[in-house]
Amino acid sequence: MPKLLLVDGSSYLYRAFHALPDLRTTRSEPTGALHGVLNMLRRLEGDHQATGIDYKAVVFDAKGRTFRDDWYAPYKANRPPMPEDLVRQIAPLHAAIAGLGWPLLVIDGVEADDVIGTLARRAAAQGVQVVVSTGDKDLAQLVGPRIRLVNTMSNEVLDETGVIARFGVPAELIVDYLALVGDSVDNVPGVDKVGPRTAVKWLQQYGSLDGVVAAAGQIGGAVGENLRRALDFLPLARRLLTVRCDLELPLALADLMPRPVDRARLRELFAHYEMRSWLREMSGEESVATPAGEAAAPAASGAPVGVYVWDYARGMTMLRSFWDAALDVRPQAEPQDEALRFPLCRPQRLEAVFEEAGLAEVTSRAIEVPTVFRSFDDYWAPFLGGQGPAPTFLASLDEGTRERIRTVLTGRLVPAADGTIPLVARAWAVRGTAR
Repeated sequence: MPKLLLVDGSSYLYRAFHALPDLRTTRSEPTGALHGVLNMLRRLEGDHQATGIDYKAVVFDAKGRTFRDDWYAPYKANRPPMPEDLVRQIAPLHAAIAGLGWPLLVIDGVEADDVIGTLARRAAAQGVQVVVSTGDKDLAQLVGPRIRLVNTMSNEVLDETGVIARFGVPAELIVDYLALVGDSVDNVPGVDKVGPRTAVKWLQQYGSLDGVVAAAGQIGGAVGENLRRALDFLPLARRLLTVRCDLELPLALADLMPRPVDRARLRELFAHYEMRSWLREMSGEESVATPAGEAAAPAASGAPVGVYVWDYARGMTMLRSFWDAALDVRPQAEPQDEALRFPLCRPQRLEAVFEEAGLAEVTSRAIEVPTVFRSFDDYWAPFLGGQGPAPTFLASLDEGTRERIRTVLTGRLVPAADGTIPLVARAWAVRGTAR
């Protein structure tokens, strides 16, 4: 069966920008989103290359208003302007994506979700298997026999069974579910005080949003009152949250066939933005990175550098450099979304990123993570032993920094009855030498 990969470029863009550290060139040009998005695209292609990729496209939101703004003036009005450092990366990112042979789609007057929905349903109707790569829960409404979602940040795959497991309702009820709980990201209010459990309960009991509305007079308590107050808005909420799948797009499936790689353009871009491993790849040179899992060979010269990247199941990412005590504690932008993850938590990707940051002979390996800890110092001790300058790292941190870490950890992790804090995590140790 032929396959179509559709990438929600806008979702990739923001997640990569907020998840990665502030990577810059020697001219102080921001490159974090460039690194993140291109690495996620490479990983996605690698995951599907074995079974063949017949069609593919990356879809971004266009500037300006869409039809939803005409329906509801406050739609997405709560969103801040795009950060200037991200704006500066849009043009080179689009150029790099096109240079890598991905058809790039930016359609005025509609959202990327609508373009993805239309292309996905159209392709599925032609017998094509469709994989939509996104972190946007709204697109779960598209899932069907030939359409599934993948999230490269969490490795989550949502088919028809997966949607029910995650949301408690099938894909055909996702819009009804979202209308009840609301979508704070798009500034679409739901029914006040109605969360996922209540929404699922009502939809299972009454069959649909229409069924819930018809039974509104029978639902008691404060939540029933809230439902009755929201009845006038619910039809509009459902309309706003429904992904359009019937756009008249000026392209056919054949227009989404992979295109030739523009190696000359890519070499120019990667050289300008100092993306060394990508540039070597375009130039046909072998990477100097040691295969994942092998021991790091000590360098003859240069100071050793060690970085640990933690990927917490509780939804928190930390990047730690032990040698220079650089600290970047990044609570996730959406802590309620457990699917949100550091996008490069694979050894090969980490190696590439830190090569770009100026490390040589980069290697990485998985390390064990304890299941509980009692105190801040006890928690860090197992990672420090034999991996870096031991507790001197902790000693080098000022109390304000230590308190920030304590606050993040204790705010996200719930102590057990015995005072220990259970933790499920993955970690990679990345080692190298400064150039």
